[in-house]
Amino acid sequence: MYPRPDFVVGLGCLCDSAGKSGEVIAEKLGLPFFMIDISGGFSLSKEGELKISEESVRYFAYQYNEMIEFLEQQTGEQLDMNRLRDVYCMTNEALELWSDISELKKAIPCPSGAMDEVVSLFVPMALTGTPEATHFLQKVRNEMQERVNKGRGVIDEEKHRLLLVGGPAWWYDIGLFNYFEDFGGVLVKADLDIGWAGGRLDPDHPAESWARRMIHNFAYLDYLPLRINYIKKLIDEYKIDGLVILSHWGCRVLGGQNLAVKDIIHRDLGIPSLILDGDLCDERHRASREQDLDRIEEFMEMLD
Repeated sequence: MYPRPDFVVGLGCLCDSAGKSGEVIAEKLGLPFFMIDISGGFSLSKEGELKISEESVRYFAYQYNEMIEFLEQQTGEQLDMNRLRDVYCMTNEALELWSDISELKKAIPCPSGAMDEVVSLFVPMALTGTPEATHFLQKVRNEMQERVNKGRGVIDEEKHRLLLVGGPAWWYDIGLFNYFEDFGGVLVKADLDIGWAGGRLDPDHPAESWARRMIHNFAYLDYLPLRINYIKKLIDEYKIDGLVILSHWGCRVLGGQNLAVKDIIHRDLGIPSLILDGDLCDERHRASREQDLDRIEEFMEMLD
């Protein structure tokens, strides 16, 4: 599927297998390998906001510069700082466009559902820093703005606004999530961008700003109090009536938080949640489609 690489750069991220997969590939193929270590380095302020340790920023920035040295050795090329500045600026532009899109989704009726968001998110995630990502997001933003101006929603009569938590989706059965619409429910927002969309890059301080963005990303996914605060914010801003929590069995971090998210949100806000268990890619890891449909119908009847 992929051409043989010349070297491998790995990221020790929260996804259990991802941290080791790069190392295994490099070992199997006998390739040079560089691992970026992901550590903690954050806490919660008295106001409930993310507080980043300056020591961790220095640690991440040091690894960033080590990675540059590794890449220069492997490629025989020196880092083009002007090119890096351009990439950082295009990355920030893409993030601002994504922020505009998210803001438009607060409209009632919602102009685009969470399934569109989940699919669209992978374009900027994979291509951030390229003209292609910026062009794509400009198109999405403009279409969303047009729909808001015309008052066009996902369905004709929007009765319930739902938040998709955990995601992204069961790729083998994305159509399952359209079933909410039969009962007047719209998945208006996903929390999948909880860390990715936050933080900006500073071309004048590339290593340090990258470090802060990385810590921000992993903090909001890994640290439950921060994630809860973010979900509460989404509930308020998007006028959410219920949560749909996708419990992906392969994700130990988010999967382990799901019951706590459900209980705390109901205790503090009275908002009910539906947890759907399954696997992103393997349909055998859920009970049945029929059972999921039944549970969705019961949940929507409860909201009525």
